[in-house]
Amino acid sequence: MDSIQTNSHKLDNYILKSNLWKFFKTLRAQANPIYCLLVSSPISYAWITI
Repeated sequence: MDSIQTNSHKLDNYILKSNLWKFFKTLRAQANPIYCLLVSSPISYAWITI
């Protein structure tokens, strides 16, 4: 599967895994404290909204 479906029921919005990977790589390089918070938090506490 190449994409992750969002919870939006009005539009078919998808986040491509490659874009998500690039986002986390950039976040790790440019905002490491925020990246560390996301990595260490439980999955139910962190989400991404388009």
